Amino acid sequence: MKTSKPLLTLRMLFPVAASFIVLLLGEWIARGSLTADTFISFIFPHFGAYLLAWLLLFLVWLLLDWVFHPAACHAGHGCSWLCALRGKLLYHAAAG
Repeated sequence: MKTSKPLLTLRMLFPVAASFIVLLLGEWIARGSLTADTFISFIFPHFGAYLLAWLLLFLVWLLLDWVFHPAACHAGHGCSWLCALRGKLLYHAAAG
């Protein structure tokens, strides 16, 4: 079964967008609002730090996707105990 190209494109863009949204939501919670003044006063002067924070969130997302992806278990790249646990949880959920 082949996955369509638009769906693959969305799967590739989702981690980028989700990590950016998490970063913005964290700033919204920390600052109380996301106004133009917030961006000018706090975010733009420290743009490099925000870029690194976004990159860290993105790489953590990719790592978790790599570890928990079913193909990683079948290819032997994931943690064996994690793949076994994942298989038991999925089997148990599908059985009942």
